[in-house]
Amino acid sequence: QVTHTRCNTSCDIGYEVVGSAVRICQPDGTWSGESAYCQPLRCPTLFPPINGYVQLPCTPLYDSECFVRCFGGFELVNGNGSVRCDLDENDKGIVQWTGYGICNSRTHVCGNNPCKHGGICSEAGDNEFTCDCTGTLYQGRTCEQGLVIVSEISVQTAFVPSVITISARPDEELIVDFNDVCRSIGAGQGIVPNECQQIRFTRTQTMIQIPIIPLGSGIFEFKI
Repeated sequence: QVTHTRCNTSCDIGYEVVGSAVRICQPDGTWSGESAYCQPLRCPTLFPPINGYVQLPCTPLYDSECFVRCFGGFELVNGNGSVRCDLDENDKGIVQWTGYGICNSRTHVCGNNPCKHGGICSEAGDNEFTCDCTGTLYQGRTCEQGLVIVSEISVQTAFVPSVITISARPDEELIVDFNDVCRSIGAGQGIVPNECQQIRFTRTQTMIQIPIIPLGSGIFEFKI
């Protein structure tokens, strides 16, 4: 190169010159200053959100991506957990973190207990839940379908009295009418309650025992 020739080094947006941006050819044939190269701009320290943390490793250089996470019981809002070291909107000569979110208390889907009739709610993922209807006398996703449970009759001996238990827990009132059962049995067949009558279930009256008399020996199915 010709003595006193100047060479300038510049970098793309988002990068900065390391070394001598301007070098001059010396009379002895060497260049002044130091060799130059471009390196990405560095973002400021990425502080974790309140009730959260920065997932490591995290490189705070231009066009790099880092991730923030929330502690248990909190969820990220105003962001997806990904933050990027990007150019500042107002000054392209500096970089800032973008996409930063905050950690808020998680909305518990079981907080207001969507399970009806005393069902037990359990969280099953984001905004999902399951209901345990055991012992409620209800079934369904939210324990909304009422059940009428008849105890097992098993083997019966003719004309030997026995007892069946019927359980239900209605919201208001449930009436079970045995009259049609009695009429359909016919003379000397099947199994009948001692008294062909109506039985009434309420919120507080949830279990009723009924004496029955088998009119023959064998295994019977009792339908209501």
